[in-house]
This record gives sequence, structure tokens and C-alpha cells, in this order.
Amino acid sequence: MKQYVTDTHPFIWFVTENKRLSRRARVAFQRADDGWEQIAVPITWTLRY
Repeated sequence: MKQYVTDTHPFIWFVTENKRLSRRARVAFQRADDGWEQIAVPITWTLRY
């Protein structure tokens, strides 16, 4: 099983079927959606006081 790390933009592009996502990335996301690969989307929150 392959594992990937991606930014939030490609994930959003996959979910919204945006044409900016490359074919290679789309295949990786689809395989992850099918359970064959894993993709981590790290998220950082900034708190301002």
C-alpha cells in the first residue's frame, strides 16, 4: 500500500472534480478512496489572541 501526503488544495480539487488536479494525483486519490492507498492531509490551525 502506497502512502502519500498532500496539501488541502489537491484534496478539495479531487472532491470537487476540479480539472486543475493532475491525472496522476486523481488516480492516487481514487485509489485511496477505494481503500488501496492512503493519503494524509495535514491541517494546521493558527490561533490568534
